[in-house]
Amino acid sequence: MKAGKKKLAFGGGLVIYITVMLTLIFVALAFWWHYLVCFEASRIAGVMDTYMEQQLPAELAQEINLYSAEQHTGYQSVAEVYAVLTEALSGDDWHYEEIRGKKTAEQSVYGLYRGETAVGEAVVSVGEPDSLNMGFEVWQKPKATFDFAQFGETVTITVPYGCTVYVNGTQISEDEVKETIGLYPQLTDYETLIAEPNQLLVYQLDEIFTDVAVEYSDGYTMMKGEDEMTFYALPVCGDEMAEHLIEYCKGFVRAHVEYTANHNALWAVQQYLVPDSELYQEITDSSSGLNWGHGVNAVINTIDVKNFVYYGNVITCDASYSMTRDDGDRSEVMHLLLVQTNLGWRVISREIT
Repeated sequence: MKAGKKKLAFGGGLVIYITVMLTLIFVALAFWWHYLVCFEASRIAGVMDTYMEQQLPAELAQEINLYSAEQHTGYQSVAEVYAVLTEALSGDDWHYEEIRGKKTAEQSVYGLYRGETAVGEAVVSVGEPDSLNMGFEVWQKPKATFDFAQFGETVTITVPYGCTVYVNGTQISEDEVKETIGLYPQLTDYETLIAEPNQLLVYQLDEIFTDVAVEYSDGYTMMKGEDEMTFYALPVCGDEMAEHLIEYCKGFVRAHVEYTANHNALWAVQQYLVPDSELYQEITDSSSGLNWGHGVNAVINTIDVKNFVYYGNVITCDASYSMTRDDGDRSEVMHLLLVQTNLGWRVISREIT
């Protein structure tokens, strides 16, 4: 009987001992685990690593959804914006880099990169420490901002005043006019020669994530710029008028060659020029000392007018012509600028190459 009691007492004591030891071990493990968590949380790199792996994907998806909805217009849909951004930002090649120039005692700033592209910034600020942090530094959850606009395009449309603009079938409001200008950019080199400038509106549509089809109201035609997102509207030049002006340019080339090469018919070439212009004065002055009995020196064989552009108040074109001359055959290109005057269309500039 006594032996049984001794065994029971020993067994109960062993259970208590084991229980106490396990409790101590669990407490120690819990303490150690909490210590590691606090230590990891005190490492700002650990905070950013956790953000990039666990929070960024969901936050990025939410921001793309919100931004796509904000960019919805009559000429681009939410789905189109969303598709472009999703393609541009998908992938696992995300990383962050500290922006040292923006670091302060209270916060650190990190650039967020998808591949080599800087997509946004994350600000990590110092938090309020408490006893649960075991004396370690505390960081708040990173606050990120994203630059999605860089993945869109800017569309620029320059049109005469009174021209209505449609993009993907939607009329564009004049609220989108960025500036007004007096000349098409193609004519800025001739600014001093053009007495009556245009009245042009420059529309600018930012953050475009879809292909655009630009159309104008009746009376205007399309001219594309150097890149696919630049458009111009030009007044329509009727076929009859265009044909007449092309023949007019050919007539000027013939008269110019007849005078400059053959020393003949100054009056004929003067009729094509803007009176009192620099070109008029140049050609007139060149007649001094000419041998008017020189005889035929050049005969034009062919003339072809290309790149004819009608700007409403100005015309530009390239006249290509070939000649048979006493000193051998020759081909030249004459770039012409015509302006509208009270005498009709007249040449005010010619450049020969």
